Amino acid sequence: MRTRDVAAAELGLPGTRVFALAGVWPPPPRVAIVGARAARRSHCEIAAEVVALAGAAGHSVVSGGAIGIDRAVHEAALAGGIHQIAVLPACPGRPYPAVHADLFARMVATERAAILFALPPQTPPTRATFISRNRWIVGTAARTVVVQAADGSGSEATGRMALRARQPVAAVLGSRGCAALCAAGATAIDPTLDRGSLRAVISGWIAGTPVRAPWPGHLAWLRAQLSDLGPGPVALDRLGGPAAALAVFEAESLGLVVEPIPGHWAAS
Repeated sequence: MRTRDVAAAELGLPGTRVFALAGVWPPPPRVAIVGARAARRSHCEIAAEVVALAGAAGHSVVSGGAIGIDRAVHEAALAGGIHQIAVLPACPGRPYPAVHADLFARMVATERAAILFALPPQTPPTRATFISRNRWIVGTAARTVVVQAADGSGSEATGRMALRARQPVAAVLGSRGCAALCAAGATAIDPTLDRGSLRAVISGWIAGTPVRAPWPGHLAWLRAQLSDLGPGPVALDRLGGPAAALAVFEAESLGLVVEPIPGHWAAS
């Protein structure tokens, strides 16, 4: 794979680093889409949906070239002819993971993709370099989606980096790392929504005009109770106390309720 040296500034990245780059650097705006290596099939399908909707909105996509969710992102971009970047925790001449060498070659051949090597020549990948690589994923994008993440994982760390950079961040519910990101301020995406509603929520988030998710069936009782006890904010004790807290917090993560007064909740 042929590479060329490119200064960070030419790529819109901070600092004075010089990176090895293969392929064609895609235009902004860009959405970073990352997730677990041990990925669920359903979440790989959601990742592919995010790619398609990002492409339809005129965005390029960014991921880390890993197995699991990252691969689903890159394959979906290839299938859809969408501009993309793979930021690898590797040095030029040693793509990582090696089992994805064919994937990276196919990406570069499209002239719609770039492979960015995050490590200098002759530098072996380590756990620390995986984590440092993630900042370049965040740095290349304007917003970040975490599709699946274990507690304390690199994918969760990527989401936290994006939040710290004041990027819009979305996380798909269903894993502990994504739940932690939602608690920290990421927009929650409910994977149990029907496909039309899911697409509407994701498209709205990409466009910066969030669409309110419908109330899930298992929270219908909370919606009814807020309606019966309203119209003003209702104390948590009147909603069922500590036993109701998890339901209330889930509804908040979905943008369905707000807490205008500490300990009091209302439908948004």
